[in-house]
Amino acid sequence: MPTALATLKGRMSVILEAQSVHFTDADFERFLTAYEQNIDKSQKAIMEYLTWLQQSPNYGVTNIAAITQATVENEIRSGKGYLMPSLHGGMPIIICTARLHNPKAPDYSKDENTRFIIFTLHRAFAMCSPGVEQVCVLIDLKGMNMDNMDYNFVKRLIYLLTRMYPERLGLCLLVNPPGLFQACWRLILPLLTAHTQKKVHLLPQSDLSNHIPLDRLPTSLGGTSDYVYDPAPLLQAA
Repeated sequence: MPTALATLKGRMSVILEAQSVHFTDADFERFLTAYEQNIDKSQKAIMEYLTWLQQSPNYGVTNIAAITQATVENEIRSGKGYLMPSLHGGMPIIICTARLHNPKAPDYSKDENTRFIIFTLHRAFAMCSPGVEQVCVLIDLKGMNMDNMDYNFVKRLIYLLTRMYPERLGLCLLVNPPGLFQACWRLILPLLTAHTQKKVHLLPQSDLSNHIPLDRLPTSLGGTSDYVYDPAPLLQAA
């Protein structure tokens, strides 16, 4: 009897080739893991992914492949999200600062913000160590207020990480959660599968070293890395 991987590959190979989309065994395995080895559900999810990938227009650009530095310049300048240069267990570390996200700002664009999430995830995937498929997302909630709350952003992020890029999230740390976040968390939690919930941790900054070595973290989070985010190199590449 063929394995679930072999069956799924057999069903999808012609479609993927026709759309010039390259899928590795690891890509197929991620969908199978996310859908508990259910071949039909995995196939349906991959078809949804392919439709999303080719949809035009998408988030204000021609398609997902058209997302470049030039399409996310405002978000790059904001400093709200960036990649650390060092890895944790082979996983890239994405640092997000919630207080720098303001969906009420006059220059804020939901489409650009979504493009920036995808842009940053793609850069992180390219940094993964060989054999590693997942990334670590660290969200600093310190100093956030009601202006920074954005339930729609959270739903978009969860959609991307669970539907378009399943099993790409290895670890999510929500650091320094203020009291007002607790009410939001009760709304967010039901959006996550039980499997994903196990990857998410709310914790004070003092506990970060239990999850990530301090030399992989910026000083703003109590780390000892001398890396300081500078948007200039990314903007110059645009």
